[in-house]
Amino acid sequence: MIPRKIRPVEEKMNMAVSMFVIFPLWAYITGLYLISSIGGNAGMLLLRAVMFLGGFVFLYIGLMSYRKAAAARKERQRLKQFPPVKGTIVEVRQDVSVKADDYSVSQKVIRYYMIVKIYDPETMMPRLVKSEYYSEPLHRLLGDTKANVYQEPNGWKATVDDFVLKKNSREPDIKLENMVIYDVAAGKENRFLGILGKAAIVVLIIWMLVKFFL
Repeated sequence: MIPRKIRPVEEKMNMAVSMFVIFPLWAYITGLYLISSIGGNAGMLLLRAVMFLGGFVFLYIGLMSYRKAAAARKERQRLKQFPPVKGTIVEVRQDVSVKADDYSVSQKVIRYYMIVKIYDPETMMPRLVKSEYYSEPLHRLLGDTKANVYQEPNGWKATVDDFVLKKNSREPDIKLENMVIYDVAAGKENRFLGILGKAAIVVLIIWMLVKFFL
């Protein structure tokens, strides 16, 4: 299935949304147990109070993630105030790195970015511009080689936008000037394992809470 619109990795708010969903659930469950402990054992009351307050870590992570994504979106909108320069997507490159997540589990992170060729309006000399990173396999989603580049007058900062995506997955991949075939299946498997791992951790936390408080 082809998405209607994709955003750069820096602009996505997936983490913020997840944290904003987890926080009220955590606060509700631990809050109920905290209220039920009032008037009982002081040690248990203190422990449940700590568990309740610990849920604010989820809120903090969500807020920081939201602010980071919002700042990236604002910066892109600022750059798009400059006149667009028509360009041609000549290549899609893959960036692979290994990093540890919040649980110190190493995982492969696969990102994609476009190389767009533009011509300087004054000198007409060609120049290559690198787009932002995307988590989606761009070479399988692009429906055209056309794209616009918005850049500061000094050329220090630029953003690539207005590129066209396929209308459906049955459309053939476009032909780029530099064609490289990447293993998209490996990226899908890695994302699936990441989601599965995080879901298992959430289930484990809920199970521990139920076993501890009941």
